[in-house]
Amino acid sequence: MESEAIIKTKINFIPIVLFLIGSVLFGYFAYVILSSHMTIAKGSDEQNGMVVKWLIFGVFIIFSVGCLYNVVRLKIFTLTKKHLIINQPLIFFKKFIPLENIEKVYEKNIQINNMSRGMQNVAVYKGKESLIELKNGKKIKFDSLTIRNYFEFKKSIFQLSKS
Repeated sequence: MESEAIIKTKINFIPIVLFLIGSVLFGYFAYVILSSHMTIAKGSDEQNGMVVKWLIFGVFIIFSVGCLYNVVRLKIFTLTKKHLIINQPLIFFKKFIPLENIEKVYEKNIQINNMSRGMQNVAVYKGKESLIELKNGKKIKFDSLTIRNYFEFKKSIFQLSKS
């Protein structure tokens, strides 16, 4: 079913490494909170202290799982003359989409902002995101943050979808 690849996306490892580090750190903080002995100030209720401890533990676990989720949903796109192949190697998933099923491809600007400082937002990352809209209404996203050769891939998919 696979034919000669026109272009295959390359993974940008910086976000993956940052997500893995985040997952390990948040998991470690959750472990430390769970395994540490809790001291409660005089006059405080022990039950309230346990609720706070479990809430903080839950927040760290949510962030840790969220970071791992972003690593697991990593996608590698391969474009052939007949198909767009989406491969998610960490969950052993491969999907073939015939190019005839692509209705349109469009691009938009994305910006990731840091917390606002006073009245201004500090842009951490400015890039592009493309959406492939299929005839069945589903959308497939890819962006310049996670794909190193984003612009070459976008150019190829635009050309093949118009022909």
